[in-house]
Amino acid sequence: MYGGTLRAVEGALDGCLHVTCLTPASLEHALGVIYGQSQDTTWNRTVATVGSFLRWCAASGVIPASSVLPTSLPMRRKVTAERSRGNTDLLAFCFDENLPLRDRTIWCLTFDLCLGPDEVLQLDIEDIDVKKKAVRVNESLLFWQPFSSGLVSRVVADRPAGPVFLADRVRPPSARRLSYRRAAESCRFFTGHRLGDFRSGGLTYLQERGAPLALIRTRSTALARPAR
Repeated sequence: MYGGTLRAVEGALDGCLHVTCLTPASLEHALGVIYGQSQDTTWNRTVATVGSFLRWCAASGVIPASSVLPTSLPMRRKVTAERSRGNTDLLAFCFDENLPLRDRTIWCLTFDLCLGPDEVLQLDIEDIDVKKKAVRVNESLLFWQPFSSGLVSRVVADRPAGPVFLADRVRPPSARRLSYRRAAESCRFFTGHRLGDFRSGGLTYLQERGAPLALIRTRSTALARPAR
């Protein structure tokens, strides 16, 4: 994600390409050339990526700590989220490899299982069966579709237990569960949508395919931890 964005910006710079040669004007020009006509969420994500890189450069002494560059990036755009019944756009976010794997998996399971995002965030590795492609719900298994499998497997990796979705920069054994607030902020930032929009999109997906009402209702039941 970060490498692709930074390489694209580098390609749009004129003259010296070393980070010490950057000026607010040259950086704004490069961002405008590559991302000026992009969607608001893409623009904001790019500005955040470049800003994170420059702050790292300042903290590492690559550029002066007093450099104005990290604080002189172009303004982020205001994103107006539209409640969407369409499924294509929502699923496109889930499959966008430029977006964080953890967040895409949350969105995909929320859409696929039609569970509340808070329920998805409460999942522990013990609650899911990667081989069966299922999660335990009130004494029964709720199976996810193939498009979720690759994401879930990568997030779980070889961890034997603990929260499925971990907070940023935290690894076992001191792993902390990702909070709803942080997940919601990330979803809004990267997609312009609310977490709940993915559940609504999943329910619409089932309805459009003529799924029985009983099935749709079971997809919204609260999670119950399986017996150990």
